Amino acid sequence: MKTKIKILLIIITLFGFSKVKAFTADVEMKLETAKNVGDELEIDIKLINPSEQKLVSIRSWLSYDPTKLEGIEIKTYEDFDLVAPGEKVFDKDNKRVKIGLANSLGGVSVRETVIATVKFKVLASDDIKLDFYDYQISELGHTNANIIEDNLPINVLKESPEGIRITGTGVPVGGEPKSVKKQENIEMLGIPEGLKITTGPNYAELMWDKKDGLGYNIYYSNQSGYYMHMIDAGGLDTYHVTGLNDEETYYFAIKSYDIKGNESPYSDEVAIVINHPETSTAPLNKVIAGSHLTKNGPSMIIFMVGVSGVIGYLLINKNKLLNK
Repeated sequence: MKTKIKILLIIITLFGFSKVKAFTADVEMKLETAKNVGDELEIDIKLINPSEQKLVSIRSWLSYDPTKLEGIEIKTYEDFDLVAPGEKVFDKDNKRVKIGLANSLGGVSVRETVIATVKFKVLASDDIKLDFYDYQISELGHTNANIIEDNLPINVLKESPEGIRITGTGVPVGGEPKSVKKQENIEMLGIPEGLKITTGPNYAELMWDKKDGLGYNIYYSNQSGYYMHMIDAGGLDTYHVTGLNDEETYYFAIKSYDIKGNESPYSDEVAIVINHPETSTAPLNKVIAGSHLTKNGPSMIIFMVGVSGVIGYLLINKNKLLNK
């Protein structure tokens, strides 16, 4: 009998360990220069999976400037041999490289691999930047690495991946270019104004004063003045950011950009505690009215879930009153 109990405990222990391991968000994604000769530029999208989790799908959308780079080819490899519909393309109009892949055998546990090589023709010799687009903690963003657990996809990407900057000499660099011409363009953009934020369960809704002809990038993090995440909001003046942790303080700032990709300085920083409406800087009714109009698809889903939760709460409490 004791032997059977020991075996059972071992099985439970192993099962519990596998469950913990499955949820380890330790996967990294990075960009590396594979080739930079003349007007040819090739960028590898590299995946690092230290605990060798069984990854079933990858999404790796990139933001790029079509006035500086012309998309030529996207090459994918056998580890992720299935292509999502419409997600192996250059979307010049929206300045995106869209890559969505899956493994046909139900997952791959490779420790390190190149998932795609993106080939460009360089059109301008000044500084070039490529950034990952729309990372979210959940699997709903456009940059993720997913496992399947209980028949549901779970994003195990460690954090928002960093982009890459390439100078005219082909040397990757960090920080902002310093050319006089670019500085003049930045000054013409001005500093974005009117940033206001509201919050609810796991989300923040941003609003700002929009200027015609400009796009906006949203920067945020848990550290003041040090922004780990970036979302391109396009020409919108409101955006619904999801996948945030309740009870945590987030710091937001925005930059405007013009058609050439020149960015303004940061706006004033705004801090907010997620799911604490009293820290909001704008009325919540504006969020409800406009949340489904933002370009971030999951915002309407989250809004509907919130409504369902309220209805469920009211029905439960109504039954309690009737049964008294």
